[in-house]
Amino acid sequence: MTVTLDRIENGVAVLLLDDGQRLLVPARIIPQGCPDGTVLRMTFERDDRETEARMARVRALRERLVERSGD
Repeated sequence: MTVTLDRIENGVAVLLLDDGQRLLVPARIIPQGCPDGTVLRMTFERDDRETEARMARVRALRERLVERSGD
């Protein structure tokens, strides 16, 4: 997916998608030295291992909360 860097203000980058929608992201994830109008390529990658690890942490937290409420 390509996006166009519209501007960066107050630590937020405003990206324009090809369909005209705006996407706001932390400016720190934009490569250094990109002026307004720079076209950037965005990719998303599924991370099943991290997803499962986070779900396991949530399950453990829920179990602890249930145990506490039984006191």
